Amino acid sequence: MASASETPKCEWLVILPDRPGVLEKRVQVRESHLAALGSAYPADFWLVGGALLGRAPHDARNEAGKPLPMQGSAALVWAESEEVVRETLAADVYAREGVWDLEKLQIWAFKSAVRKGL
Repeated sequence: MASASETPKCEWLVILPDRPGVLEKRVQVRESHLAALGSAYPADFWLVGGALLGRAPHDARNEAGKPLPMQGSAALVWAESEEVVRETLAADVYAREGVWDLEKLQIWAFKSAVRKGL
């Protein structure tokens, strides 16, 4: 239970578009991004997250080991404020390496009505 001096946390829906032409860079730093999800963030920050594939169907696997047509990220996060969400995401390797276009970042206050496990 939060103390009276703590700001209560809530859910935030986040859309993080990639900059144009950064798919190769995204793939290069992806392992660093994924490895940091469990250690470089508050333990309860990430509720769900993944890659935006544009309008491609989910079975749009490219031949010869090419990556999926990732165009950004979408996430549901748990934080005290929009400012905390922005600051936290700005520290991610995708932001530091110029993959995410933080000028086009969208953050929406959100309230889950239904949530299923994978």
